[in-house]
Amino acid sequence: LKGIERVDLEYVLDFLYNGEAYIAQEELNKFLETAQELQVKGLQSNHQDESAQQEEVEIQSKFREVNEQNTTNQNIKQSESIFDSLEELANTFTDSDVALVPNEEEKLELNTNIDLQIEQMIEKNEGKWQCKLCGKIANKKRNIQD
Repeated sequence: LKGIERVDLEYVLDFLYNGEAYIAQEELNKFLETAQELQVKGLQSNHQDESAQQEEVEIQSKFREVNEQNTTNQNIKQSESIFDSLEELANTFTDSDVALVPNEEEKLELNTNIDLQIEQMIEKNEGKWQCKLCGKIANKKRNIQD
């Protein structure tokens, strides 16, 4: 037991027999060094715990980094997929296929179709107009249509 002082050995023995030792703050580092040199379980792992914790932090950091990178890659793939779909959709349209704003002739045709549908939904019964769908009754036809 070269280099180990009697006082430090007494502290270690107190710890081993009693499960605790009362040590002054200024003597604590020497006590821990002695315990580590003697490979006392429960005391020697202090430095090992720190390195294990540091290793764990590094592993978690790398895991988070890989996870973020995977998420980013998935987002890029999804964006590319959406872009490709939009591009395919855009390629299916040509100027002659679809008119985004109807011209006057198309508006008139649409209005005529709507008027015909409304005519089919209302009927005159005993001098009053009635909606076949909701049952609304009015004296004038235009009041049913509004």
